[in-house]
Amino acid sequence: SLPVGVVPVGRIPVQDVRPLVDGGAFPTKSVEREEFVVAARVFREGHDAVNATAVLTDPDGGDHHYPMTVDNEGLSWWSATVVADRPGWWTYRVEGWSDPFATWVHDATIKVAADIDSELMLEEGVLVLQRALASPGLADLSDADTLEVRDAVTALRDRARPAPARLHAATSPGIQAFFTVHPFREMVSPSPAYLLLVERELA
Repeated sequence: SLPVGVVPVGRIPVQDVRPLVDGGAFPTKSVEREEFVVAARVFREGHDAVNATAVLTDPDGGDHHYPMTVDNEGLSWWSATVVADRPGWWTYRVEGWSDPFATWVHDATIKVAADIDSELMLEEGVLVLQRALASPGLADLSDADTLEVRDAVTALRDRARPAPARLHAATSPGIQAFFTVHPFREMVSPSPAYLLLVERELA
């Protein structure tokens, strides 16, 4: 993570991070095990999918990632409920990132349904899934953890099956759940890190 107060330069803008006290001049305060919401505007130019993660860094330097959800697509407003589990000085930041898997799912769903460049889109899905499996954070997973994704690659290349069935195998609820837990993130663009003082719960 970046030092507190350092403004990073990213390809995916992250703006209006909240909560913020006097523009970050003073630390945000919380109580141990108290839930609170981290929010920000996260967007990018073009049509590729964007996603976001809230990251709390504990006093020992460990990062805790929380997937964010889009609350207002028109305003590019994202949020996540987070919790710091012990007292001390923490930081929090928001990371915007490119989501190649979601981009492919969107494009492939439209084109395969219309039978436009179906084989090209399915082969592109193979490349996306292979890149995902080789990416940081996923490359260290066990074969058992990635079995469903590798099976999806096999299904996408099975020309004996209709294109919609092959697409469904690679966009099933199980695959979607896998990428929720193990996101394939590119062009990660963090906001500045802001101080968070977590205080003991009063007796």
